[in-house]
Amino acid sequence: MTAKPATIRLRTAGALAATVLLGGGCAVPPRPALPTPAAGTVPAAAATAPAAPAATAPDAARSCASAIPGVETVDASRALRRQHGVPDDVHGAMIIEVLPGGPAAQAGLAAWDVVERLDAHEVTGAGDFDNRMNAAKCGEPLRVTFRRGGTQLTTTVSPVDSIRFYTAACRQGLATGCFRQGWLTAAGVGVAGDGKRAEELYDQACRAGSGGACCELARSRHQPERALERVELLERACALHYAGGCVDLAFLYATGEGGLARDDARATPLFVAACDGGEPAGCFNAGLMVSAGRGVPADLAAAIAAYEDGCRGGVSLACTNLGTHHDEGRGVPAAPERAATYYRLGCAGSSVTPGSATACTNLGVMYRDGRGVEQDAGRAVELFTRVCGGMPAHPDDQDAAVAAAMACSLLGAQYAHGSGVAADWARAIALSKQGCAGGDAFGCFNLGAVYLNGQGADRDDAGALRYFRLACDHGGGKGCFQAALMYSRGQGAARSDEQAAAFYQKACDAGNGTGCVNLGGFYTSDVSRAVTLFERGCDLGEPIGCFDLANHYADGTGVKADPARAATLYAQACTGGYEAACAKASPAH
Repeated sequence: MTAKPATIRLRTAGALAATVLLGGGCAVPPRPALPTPAAGTVPAAAATAPAAPAATAPDAARSCASAIPGVETVDASRALRRQHGVPDDVHGAMIIEVLPGGPAAQAGLAAWDVVERLDAHEVTGAGDFDNRMNAAKCGEPLRVTFRRGGTQLTTTVSPVDSIRFYTAACRQGLATGCFRQGWLTAAGVGVAGDGKRAEELYDQACRAGSGGACCELARSRHQPERALERVELLERACALHYAGGCVDLAFLYATGEGGLARDDARATPLFVAACDGGEPAGCFNAGLMVSAGRGVPADLAAAIAAYEDGCRGGVSLACTNLGTHHDEGRGVPAAPERAATYYRLGCAGSSVTPGSATACTNLGVMYRDGRGVEQDAGRAVELFTRVCGGMPAHPDDQDAAVAAAMACSLLGAQYAHGSGVAADWARAIALSKQGCAGGDAFGCFNLGAVYLNGQGADRDDAGALRYFRLACDHGGGKGCFQAALMYSRGQGAARSDEQAAAFYQKACDAGNGTGCVNLGGFYTSDVSRAVTLFERGCDLGEPIGCFDLANHYADGTGVKADPARAATLYAQACTGGYEAACAKASPAH
């Protein structure tokens, strides 16, 4: 018995996950090795040489290009929190260096303090801290709420002009001062932009021990002939505990780029070290590598923990993958509500990375289906439209194109059904073609259904077969199955059992249980092969596969007769909805 459905309906699509690695970013602050200060009250201002001339608030406000407190921060990762006695429920920007003579030093802030709030604004991580500081003004006090160990404290910091402060700090021989002066000079902040001068400052800072400066130098060594120099600079940056350098170096090993042979065993520990050091892109990459077992044994719990740190640090793709884990129940109990929450975070994006097209598409599916959220077809249409239109994406996020293609296909289905938008078959077909052209099997399959059923367009069996084959080429098992069925019937092309069998095989390989069962029907002279295929179909949830397999166990054809096994399989087929099996599954049989 084989399965041969006749009416083909427009398909739906499942959740996507982010699968591409993100390159590092040298704008992440360095992490020098500093002693851990004792917990307690805010100490008195440090007695250090001043790094910048004092200025009154009005003078500072007039001349200030950008305001800084004189600290370097990273995300308060779980590893850093535990290392420095900060409670696990505390999040924010962890200070890893306080420059002498600066506003933060004068206010009593110290390394390993975690900034939780600036005035009334919650600080979620280092990126958010920098974003808040961008809005600060020189000489205008900021109330800083922070944690030192388990104690919450407050102090007031009056930011100063960045270029004057870092220029003075560099003159005093501070590596971070030269690094930041170089960064501002390259960006033209408070001073005329000068790439050559910036590189000189980076070189000076790198030699003096600034991992950030070494990383910036490495990024400028992009020519193939300078690949070895680039790797050496990144190795130095990472050795100096600069998490951004570890990410860039790991990325080269993970992708086999920059003159390096691919080496997951070296890449994954570097990503993990970057994550532990407070670099959210390292956390996302560590999650990808660990979940796939690249370079280390696969560990979903560790991957989820890494994604959580990455998501909290503002990496939208980390939030996306957390959503997928909770959506599908991978490594955690399935929880649609939590999945929707993470998809929202991923879709919204942050000051660190733009929103994830994958998260927006998945969230749209949840609104369409009313799963984890209140059903809202209109909201689904809004999200699909946003992604299909080409929302901004991280430059490394090649998955954005995949999500955009799927969103176009999903939007096409909404127009076809008149769900959340007025029905419009012309628009539905155009969007499905856009999705199909982008490599989305769902869109191709739906076009096949349109032309096979003559719904929204004239019936065209040859056109239907063409789109089912395209769906199959893009990995859609149902498209492979429908192509096989059409070849077996001679629809859209000459009848061909050879082509039918080939496409049933592709369907089976893609996880389509009905394809396995129908392929088994071709092996009348190879009963053992047929039984294997029926078993595969049954395992994939096709009740007719269970029924056909039960017949073999009942008759002892191709396998040793086993009435008990047959009875179990008949019951499974009956439960699965194949009525012919129910009579054989009954005790009276």
